[in-house]
Amino acid sequence: MKHITYNIKHKASFKFQVSGFKSRGFSLIEFVIYTGIIALVVLFLFEFLVGIVSNQSRGSAREAVITNAVTAINSIDFEVRNASYIYDATSVFGSSPGQLSLSTTQNLPEGETQTYVDLFVSMDQKLCIKRETSGVECITSDKVNVTNLQFTKVILTDGEESGIQTSITVEYDTNDSDLVTPFTLQSFARLRNY
Repeated sequence: MKHITYNIKHKASFKFQVSGFKSRGFSLIEFVIYTGIIALVVLFLFEFLVGIVSNQSRGSAREAVITNAVTAINSIDFEVRNASYIYDATSVFGSSPGQLSLSTTQNLPEGETQTYVDLFVSMDQKLCIKRETSGVECITSDKVNVTNLQFTKVILTDGEESGIQTSITVEYDTNDSDLVTPFTLQSFARLRNY
């Protein structure tokens, strides 16, 4: 029994020392310094991640604007090239938003020899095309707005219609001013007079 008591007393006397090291905690100053360093590292990581997300958002917005502008201008040029003539009665030239009405022999309704195609900006700022055979179809996506659409009728010196010059400006549809990236394209397409 004496031996057991001695071991308990012996272990109790070495309670605060393990292998020659003193057991102690952090001082208040060390705690504040470590917390500050960790806070700075977290702050820099947060700013880095916010920057990456912001750049990705701007890139996606710019890509949507450019893609929609190119699609819009190519669609307009295609319709002009395949038109028989420009229908001046409902076309609006030289101002924005313009409207272009074309007479064409493409996609004719049954029993007709000609049909009309109208290109215009809708009330919600989308470029739309209206055909007699299929109704209104929007060419640009809901992600963008057409803020400028202007048609100019180009006439050769001999008075013959030469074609249409088109100017279109497309912007990303957002309230965030950093993501509004206007993009303007111009083109010229000549009527082939089929």
